[in-house]
Amino acid sequence: MSCLPIDHPEVHQQFMHGGFSVQLGSQNPYGRIPVDQTIEETVNRDTQTAGGTKGFSLKQAAVEMYYLTSGAIAMGTRQWRWDTEKDKQSCSGQGLEKQVLPAETIPGLSATIIDGMSLVQKMKGNDQTFSQRAASALTQILHEGARSQRIDVVFDQWRKFLSSSANKANLIRFLVAEWKTPKLRDRLSDKQLYVASEESCLHITKDQWAEVASLQSNQEEADTRMILNAAHAAEEGYSAVVVTADDTDVLLLCLAFYADISCPLFQNCGTKNRVRYLDITKLRQALGDCVCNAVIGMYAYTGCDTLSAFAGRGKLRALKLIMRSEHFQEVFRKLGHVGSSSLASCHHASLQEHLHILSPVEHGWARNDDGQLTVEWMRGSPASEAVLQLLSCNCSHRCKLLECQCMSSGLKCTNLCKLQTCDNQPQEEGLGMMITAADLTDSETGD
Repeated sequence: MSCLPIDHPEVHQQFMHGGFSVQLGSQNPYGRIPVDQTIEETVNRDTQTAGGTKGFSLKQAAVEMYYLTSGAIAMGTRQWRWDTEKDKQSCSGQGLEKQVLPAETIPGLSATIIDGMSLVQKMKGNDQTFSQRAASALTQILHEGARSQRIDVVFDQWRKFLSSSANKANLIRFLVAEWKTPKLRDRLSDKQLYVASEESCLHITKDQWAEVASLQSNQEEADTRMILNAAHAAEEGYSAVVVTADDTDVLLLCLAFYADISCPLFQNCGTKNRVRYLDITKLRQALGDCVCNAVIGMYAYTGCDTLSAFAGRGKLRALKLIMRSEHFQEVFRKLGHVGSSSLASCHHASLQEHLHILSPVEHGWARNDDGQLTVEWMRGSPASEAVLQLLSCNCSHRCKLLECQCMSSGLKCTNLCKLQTCDNQPQEEGLGMMITAADLTDSETGD
């Protein structure tokens, strides 16, 4: 180091200008660490394997390739971790609840809307018969709506309660049929029970039951159908509607459709022992109309039961973004505008009994020659070239399709593979080449 100014003057000059350390964060100029420590915290950390390079191979070509591609691999690994890391900010709506104090009282003549499948999933009683379970479910419903004169139970067909959708539908039909019997109807006393199942809705009282034509709907998602029932309860003259669902999606829908429901709206977001009512009226006033008018577009864009979500990007972060930016408020308002052909149009039609569902063709699906729907797969590379070069298989004697991990992934074998004399080795210089149709045909012919 004492001869550095003479032997390497450019390096000495760089050191004198502070080039012996690295600033990791652009906002903190004092947070600098040495270069060797930086390499340990970045490249080495993102490319480390169990046992180092000896942990996966002792072959010279594999080790050289590891170090030559470590920079690109580290960049891809860090980006993958960033994209797949779970958002630390909860999407439970607790951030929104802090905007206002819980409601102390609920107006006397009220209606309670309950998510039926959520209620059934919470049922306990493995030692009960189905009839006993139906009675237990009705007891829980009456407990949830103890303060209301009207109780609406809304079922959907999306959540995986049972592995068989037929069994799930039959269970719901059985529960509804049991609730219509005189024995269980007698437990309603002076309450009115509305049960929305499939495309029909039943009005059950102590004395009789009947179908409600105005609540027949082809909406398959309980989140949106609960809004339809809430609007119906308001039109029937109830002074308040309580939506029982500890779900951010339902909360955002309540904020968006509050103006279309002609009575105060509350959400029961507490627990069984600690009931807490969120006043949607006060929350909308705290957030502002511009923000609430944009939540439908944001709701659909950030993912829901029928649309994919961005990995590691929750609704709470998106909501904070539109609360700060008038530009994004306008963008998401247009995206979720009623009557548009956007991805949010189905959700903005929550107050409609019958929806016109858009065709899945050209929206990730295609029709084959037989008229059946098939997935329209992406044609891009599954990963960056540096990552593909690190894939390997453990074949001992011969690489065969369906047995070889490389061939099953449509890739050529690499220097990291256990067998280096197989027919799946790349014929040209370079690794990670995609297998062609001719390669697969030749392999199958050789078997």
